[in-house]
Amino acid sequence: MSLEQIIDSVSYQEEHDLDTLLAQVQSLAAKADNAGRTKTLDKLRDLSYSIETADDTAKRLLYNVSTDSSDHAFGQSTGNALEPCECHDPHRHRSQALRHLV
Repeated sequence: MSLEQIIDSVSYQEEHDLDTLLAQVQSLAAKADNAGRTKTLDKLRDLSYSIETADDTAKRLLYNVSTDSSDHAFGQSTGNALEPCECHDPHRHRSQALRHLV
């Protein structure tokens, strides 16, 4: 077996393992109540943060800052001022702004 075949085999196995894991997470989240779903989201976010590189973190933070600024401007332009939040969770601010669309 060539080195390229070995690499392809490992890549396929990793992708298959990841797909299996994601299916399990989706199944658990589908069965969970709201608190369980929220806990799953929090743990997945923690996992995501724990495996990102320093560059990934910088990009995420810069993206969140620019998105938060857009959300606040959007909320103000529609006459729906966004309420301040002490949670420091940029995803919560984004979803709060999106609620004004509905």
